Amino acid sequence: MYREKIKKYRRMKSSLFRISFLAFIQLLVYIVLIFCVVSSCQIQKSSTTKNTIAEPSVHKKVLLIGFDGIRGDAFDVLLKNGKLPNMAKLVKHGKYTMATTSDLTGSWGGWSDVLRGVHRDKHEAGYWGKEGMQNVAPSADHPDFVNTPDLFTRLESHDHSIRTAVFNTWSGLDKILDKPDYRAFVNYETHGDSIMTLAAGKYLREYNPDMTYFYQGDTDIAGHNNGFGPNSIASELADFSKKYRESIIKADKNTGKVLQAIMEREQVKSGRESWLIIFTSDHGATEGGHSQNRVAERYVPFIISGVNLEIYEPYPQINDIVINPKNIDIIPTIFTYLGIPGNSDAWSGLAGHNLYYPTNKNAIAKKLAFNKNLIFNGDAEYDVGFNGHDETIYIGGPKDAERDWDTEGLYWDQSISGWDDWTLSPSKNSMTTVFYGAGEKIMYPKHSNQSNWNRGQNFFAGGIDGESIMTQSIDLSGVLNKSENSLSFELSAYLGGFEDLEDTASFTAIFMDKYGKEINRTVIDGPNASERNNETLLIFKKVTKKVPTGSVKVKFIVETKGKHGYSDNLSFKLKN
Repeated sequence: MYREKIKKYRRMKSSLFRISFLAFIQLLVYIVLIFCVVSSCQIQKSSTTKNTIAEPSVHKKVLLIGFDGIRGDAFDVLLKNGKLPNMAKLVKHGKYTMATTSDLTGSWGGWSDVLRGVHRDKHEAGYWGKEGMQNVAPSADHPDFVNTPDLFTRLESHDHSIRTAVFNTWSGLDKILDKPDYRAFVNYETHGDSIMTLAAGKYLREYNPDMTYFYQGDTDIAGHNNGFGPNSIASELADFSKKYRESIIKADKNTGKVLQAIMEREQVKSGRESWLIIFTSDHGATEGGHSQNRVAERYVPFIISGVNLEIYEPYPQINDIVINPKNIDIIPTIFTYLGIPGNSDAWSGLAGHNLYYPTNKNAIAKKLAFNKNLIFNGDAEYDVGFNGHDETIYIGGPKDAERDWDTEGLYWDQSISGWDDWTLSPSKNSMTTVFYGAGEKIMYPKHSNQSNWNRGQNFFAGGIDGESIMTQSIDLSGVLNKSENSLSFELSAYLGGFEDLEDTASFTAIFMDKYGKEINRTVIDGPNASERNNETLLIFKKVTKKVPTGSVKVKFIVETKGKHGYSDNLSFKLKN
């Protein structure tokens, strides 16, 4: 009996040993499998991180910073008074100027310009009204975001390994943005800006995004609740409400925390990462808010800066003319910096220009020269042309008038590069650029297929009904001091109008002395309706004269009477 128990015990012990051994083997297999899975995930994650197979010496990253509702003058005053130390650091290592925004001067259209790289005539996003997203064209049910992909969709389509992240506090942006890889959102009403600041900092320290968008919305809310500032451009801190100023200062502090997170990245410390940093806003504001298309609403602060990155002059300069950037220039600038080829589908349909130059040589800068047109963008080709002012869709009103959004539309009105058409006169309207053949019920001048056609794709037109104006000035002192007595000039333009309307345009050159006093002027008047035989067309006109003695500067003025006063190929040439 005892021997049988011993045998039974030995058999049980042997069995338990085999079970324990098998369990150990199985556990070991599980550990190996888990290790393999983790390793596989790490390998897979690494393979989806940009440029890990053939790593470049420096990885290129982008941070886009957006504050909502920032008046350019308010920002400028705060910056000059030392209230925005983190923005000052960006300016120190970059370039700072004013950009022009969408004519709708609202968040819905403004951020669509920034994040889709086209004007509202393409993305069709209107304003953010009582019923949520609205569209400029009343006949459309929603914006055309199918044919105008956003920044993140373009990056994803070009290279799925590019990692993107968004930190947002306004729900409207979630409708504008399509495909960021990581999206964080807390509404601004529940301390969203502060929470998103912490989230962005943590994410930038622990993860590896290539393109990050950081948004702050309290600035716009503070302006609406407490007042933004006067209707006109202001220059003193006291001109802007205390709460509005404080909100911008807080957004600057939050930005500093995000920038600090970038600076703490090991890749940045070791010089293995460079960061392109762009700051902008969707619109400015006036005393009553925004969406009125006023000067203080159109100009916003714009900074292009970098970490471990040299920023050269990004804003094209022709003589003493600075070409203010537009928010639609942001995507082309990011793509150029990241090295995305210009013939890539990612660039398709973009309306802006690159502002990033890897060397200290501006791509389009030029010096005064004889027998060459010295006017920048006199041919209306630098900007994308709009589809006119089709009155079957848009019913316009004065740019300073209160708008009834149920009955009024908005004419196309982009600021014109190289020309000042916004800070001149409150009684005159800004001008815009229209493409030949625009319009449906109202047919604008058509493009000719003739071989001698020399007017490109676009022309200038007046704004809304009434008078419109734009100006440009250049310094002639360097040339005239050498050959003043023998110089002449040629002033020319194509000028015209619409059918039997008396709308017309004129082109003027005003010569001034070193004190800015007018010496003489030359005016080319456009044809009236009878001179055009009541046809819709532009007629070439030219004047050649001597340059007035003592001239050191010439100011060009284009004026229209009525929105259908047209001009193109504006030219000024010096001859000796």
